[in-house]
Amino acid sequence: MNISTENKRLLVDEIKFVLQSMKESKSPIKSIYFFSGIYALLQRIFNTEYDPDLVFAHIIFKMVHDTFSQKILNPDPIIELNNEHFERLYQLSENFYKKIENNEGFDDILKCFAVLSYSVGGNGYYLAHKGILSV
Repeated sequence: MNISTENKRLLVDEIKFVLQSMKESKSPIKSIYFFSGIYALLQRIFNTEYDPDLVFAHIIFKMVHDTFSQKILNPDPIIELNNEHFERLYQLSENFYKKIENNEGFDDILKCFAVLSYSVGGNGYYLAHKGILSV
């Protein structure tokens, strides 16, 4: 990721706020609402300081947000979001934060986000039930 020190600081500070807000949230819908702050800021940054790593991260974060939101607003009688999903969402967000703060690549974290999102869909749930996929 190649962005200015100012935008990196903005991103780190915002993710820190998001993490705190997610941790304090008492409901899944509030937690996913605060989570959306990450992809929103990524887009604001790459609108003025383009970086393909930020675009990739934005797409993954938006996909996770949309998948979780849809499951919350339209509950599935078979595939339920549970505390484990939200704990993993928080953990991955925290890991992403650390990677940004330490100027490290974060593709590995984005892959984990993609698997988490996939795990709450039909085939992902099936694979998790078989023990092949784990969040």
